[in-house]
Amino acid sequence: MPHWRRDGRELFYQSADHHLMAVAITPGKDLHPSSPVVLFPMGNASDEAGYEVSPDGQRFLVGSAVPGSGDAEVIVNWMARLAKK
Repeated sequence: MPHWRRDGRELFYQSADHHLMAVAITPGKDLHPSSPVVLFPMGNASDEAGYEVSPDGQRFLVGSAVPGSGDAEVIVNWMARLAKK
């Protein structure tokens, strides 16, 4: 599940031991990756839940699997509900 930073200068991926990793890429004719750097442990994030990276590579949205949760409630038109109160 690799994700590129928008400018292509950094690649993010989840390691086998569930850490988010980053590899800096030096621009040029040839590919020059840095050594991988551990950013943070992904905890109980599942492969299915995944993660997203902000365009600047500074923020991450990490999905997580919550054991025993199978139902989700989706509230549509919630702004109208707030306006009624």
